[in-house]
Amino acid sequence: MPSFGDRYPNTGWFKADDLRGQGDLVLQIDYVELDVTLNNQLKDVVHFINDQRKLVLNKPVGTMIANLHGDEINNWGEKWIALFCDDTVEFDAGGKHFRGGVRVRPKVPEMEGASAPQPRPKAKPDFDDEIPF
Repeated sequence: MPSFGDRYPNTGWFKADDLRGQGDLVLQIDYVELDVTLNNQLKDVVHFINDQRKLVLNKPVGTMIANLHGDEINNWGEKWIALFCDDTVEFDAGGKHFRGGVRVRPKVPEMEGASAPQPRPKAKPDFDDEIPF
């Protein structure tokens, strides 16, 4: 009998099972979308450049990213983090008990073969602010 996860693997959101039993997943932050309504609650959502899935920004994840890249959320774009599954995390949701949570490693990942992570080039704006005089 197939599992639900096998039949519906791409939810668009990171979950612990996506990372369980694997090495760290190194991702580059694109931006953080603030005040997104999910299940009738406002949440902040992290979007990534090199992965289409999104991550709900909870307190442990946000605290670690802030420790690595500063408190100003708007400055997190193009910064690198490493996600992993922490099986010591336990929580209850919807009357069910869950084990495992997505967490961020407490150090900026080193990129193999490069001295520093290379960010994606910024798009040039469609407008020209120069005022000719």
